[in-house]
Amino acid sequence: MKRLASLTLALALLGSLLAAAPSSAWVRKESQWWVWYVPNSNWAAAQSAQGIDISSPTGVLYVGHAFSATPLPWTHDQVVDHIRDHDAFDVHPLRKLRVGDGSAIRTHETVERRTYKWKAYRTDRDERVRGLLTVDIIADDFTFTYGFASYNRVAPADEFDRRTKTLKRIQKRIFFQPRSPDFGGF
Repeated sequence: MKRLASLTLALALLGSLLAAAPSSAWVRKESQWWVWYVPNSNWAAAQSAQGIDISSPTGVLYVGHAFSATPLPWTHDQVVDHIRDHDAFDVHPLRKLRVGDGSAIRTHETVERRTYKWKAYRTDRDERVRGLLTVDIIADDFTFTYGFASYNRVAPADEFDRRTKTLKRIQKRIFFQPRSPDFGGF
């Protein structure tokens, strides 16, 4: 009986080793400001203290996140216009950008969220793309705290539905690392 239990345990351990994640398992990346997870180590990222752009090895798939404080409350439309004015819908140049009306606003405490489906044409890659832009408006009149955050997922139009699960998984695994300023030994 003891021998059978040992054999069962050994087979279970062997099975778990064989079922271990392949070398293409999700990879944790970290920078001065961000921690994020991507499907493999070939994905690229460019970041600053206020945002991160993550793209697939070929540059076809894209996830972006940005945020900013504002002196007064902004509207969702102002954020969409701001993103459009700064060519920030994609890391590729776009033409014929069409942004939908936006979803109903969902509110959680001092944050109002709205999503926008959009489509455009990437001029450098000669391909149609689709995207989903999520805009969060932060407005707390009690503490005078105002700002916005945006998240964007982009893929070729004919691949968007198939790739959206991966892009959403990346989007949900982007974390900002707040740091205390270095005052040089004070």
